[in-house]
Amino acid sequence: MTRLTVTTSWDDGHRHDTLVADMLRQHGLAGTFYIAPDNVEIAPADRLSATAVRDLSADFEIGSHTLSHPVLTRVPRPRAEREITDSKKVIEDLVGKPVTTFCYPRGMYAPEHVDMVARAGYTYARTVRTLATGIADNPLEAPTSLETGRFARQRMVVDVVRAARVVGSTSLVRTGRWDDIAIALFDRCRATGGVYHLWGHSWVVSDRAEWARLDRVLAHIGGRPEVTYAVNGALGRG
Repeated sequence: MTRLTVTTSWDDGHRHDTLVADMLRQHGLAGTFYIAPDNVEIAPADRLSATAVRDLSADFEIGSHTLSHPVLTRVPRPRAEREITDSKKVIEDLVGKPVTTFCYPRGMYAPEHVDMVARAGYTYARTVRTLATGIADNPLEAPTSLETGRFARQRMVVDVVRAARVVGSTSLVRTGRWDDIAIALFDRCRATGGVYHLWGHSWVVSDRAEWARLDRVLAHIGGRPEVTYAVNGALGRG
């Protein structure tokens, strides 16, 4: 069987990330949690506490999602650079470990932001592009395989033909059941090899009451001796 690497990532720094972490531990999966310490889109009471972030860092990788989660293409260049650079230092000071991974808020960025990420010292940066199952051509613009929940179907129906080719079933893509699609895509990747990257937001899983679906997918893709489980940063190291 061709070698397969599985990685997962979780955005925003919501307090429900701790529930995702428990599920990853249970099913033998690695994960990267992208934290925006002052995320303006999450109420302060719902953000991960400093203690919770440090606890997560004991078992998982912590990456930067900027300081306050702005859309980088909508803020002045100096602010974008501060958000990218200063968040790295803030999180490193918090967890006491190097932070080498970054995630572009809402997946929106321009070439100048990729340059900022490189100058800041990150070696891997994740986008929101889906349906990729191989090593990224540029680890600072890394795609993913599938998003959990909310936007999974929306992203795929834009290009049903491509999605069906990657997943292996047009009818399955059209159902929009992201858990079925995630499992089918994983099973194809087991045969072809490459990288299977599942990502999402814990608060979306909670708002949509999709914990059972997430657990089903993680149980299926986790704990397999023939699979390599890695954090996002390991992909940036080749």
